[in-house]
Amino acid sequence: MNSIIVTGANGDIGLSIGRILKESMNDFKIFGTDCNGEWPAKDIYDDIHYLPNANEKGYIENLKKLVAVINPKLVICVTEPELKKISNENNFCTKKFIVNENFLLNTFLDKLSTYHWLKDNNTDALLTVDIHEVKSNQFPVFVKSRYGHGNQNYELVRDMNRLDNYKTNSRNNYVAQEYIPFTDNEYTCAIIKINKKVNHLIMKRKLEGSNTVKIEVVENKHISDLLCKISNAINHDFFINVQLRLDSDSPKIFEINPRFSGTSMMRHKIGFQDVLWMVKKKLDVLNELPNCKIHSGIQVFRAFDEIIKK
Repeated sequence: MNSIIVTGANGDIGLSIGRILKESMNDFKIFGTDCNGEWPAKDIYDDIHYLPNANEKGYIENLKKLVAVINPKLVICVTEPELKKISNENNFCTKKFIVNENFLLNTFLDKLSTYHWLKDNNTDALLTVDIHEVKSNQFPVFVKSRYGHGNQNYELVRDMNRLDNYKTNSRNNYVAQEYIPFTDNEYTCAIIKINKKVNHLIMKRKLEGSNTVKIEVVENKHISDLLCKISNAINHDFFINVQLRLDSDSPKIFEINPRFSGTSMMRHKIGFQDVLWMVKKKLDVLNELPNCKIHSGIQVFRAFDEIIKK
């Protein structure tokens, strides 16, 4: 029977992708991998296989062995550490792998490189600099991991004394971004491009910690124009998630994730099915993106569920 492997199966993105595939790909076995055991992903996937953490020795070798044994039609790599690791494995990451081009991975997994790419393409972004370049008149600033994601590892820093602690211990792994108060003005935007056709979705989101618990579909010409400019600057197929805030009416990007995101299932349920579209494209059963018009005002809430292991 045909099969698909999804890595990072116990994370929120892995769980969402597993649910999407199990609901939509009835003639496929869906296998997950994770370094943190089988549950809760075992409740969704046909089986869970152990893989070391992507930062551990042996990750690539174990992934290669698993792919050789299962011989899946597709492999979907989910987590950023895994994407960073496999971006150097061109000979291994064949047509089976659903990953963005290496240039996009290397650019957008790095917040400083993301900022410079956006500026080179005349696109508005939150000023982002190495923490050693912050000037005294720029406080407060958000200090965050240069390679982190999902609103993790960040702090609003208000003075040079606190910033000096980061300078001493950072090993160049932190950046500073200009601060825009973001109460009720943060947006997450999905873009997918297949054979030169582009679909995008603009969602205003509510966060609890690092998790999106609510999205609302909105129409905003300024944001839409910005997303189109990004799409036109990338000449090949891709799927990304753009995070931004509004400064007055001007959208400013603070992060681009070159992967599927934590809102994948939320937007899948209302018809923006980028995971499924990319899977079908890789399987050569989708040549053109469908027309996709999601009405503004639609809201999706994320709830929690309980799983009983028998």
